[in-house]
Amino acid sequence: MKATIACPTCGAAVAAPPVDNPAFPFCQQRCKLIDLGRWVEGAYVLDPESGRIEIIDPELAEEVELPPDAELH
Repeated sequence: MKATIACPTCGAAVAAPPVDNPAFPFCQQRCKLIDLGRWVEGAYVLDPESGRIEIIDPELAEEVELPPDAELH
């Protein structure tokens, strides 16, 4: 039995490499693009302390004013 993981977008089973899947770890290109769109619209953010990905609702996100000398990492 081949090892599988869950697609991060839809949860479908995805065969682990060396299977030829250019969209890996996603099940298909569509799921890969949905994930990219979520990053672009700001639905995902990285927690600066833990480095973990958090999912937020862009409608509820607040804009923050940074001081001019603030360093972005």
